[in-house]
Amino acid sequence: MYQNFESRRSPVFGSREEDAAVMAYYALRESWLNKDAIGDGGRSFGAWQQRNAAGRADLGTQARAWLALLHEGARICPESPAAPLSGGCSVARSTADRRANKARQLLEEAKRTVATE
Repeated sequence: MYQNFESRRSPVFGSREEDAAVMAYYALRESWLNKDAIGDGGRSFGAWQQRNAAGRADLGTQARAWLALLHEGARICPESPAAPLSGGCSVARSTADRRANKARQLLEEAKRTVATE
């Protein structure tokens, strides 16, 4: 399923860079970038702490699965696309929005810094 993920989908957060920034920030917050992390009492796996077989797969598969879930989140929870990745459209909305906003702020600061170097 994740091997055939359509990489040409429209970005969820406005640009592929923003999607990548949110993705990286989630991996930092969920596992401190540890692709072999195990959490939630042995129920969540990988860099993005996924509760499916993809979480135990190689990093590329983990990333594609997370991105597919983000796109599904955009479909079922358009006002907060990452909320389903954090626990649900309602329950986790503030956490998801905070993470997405922080990632986007960091990306913009990095772009400004690189542009002035």
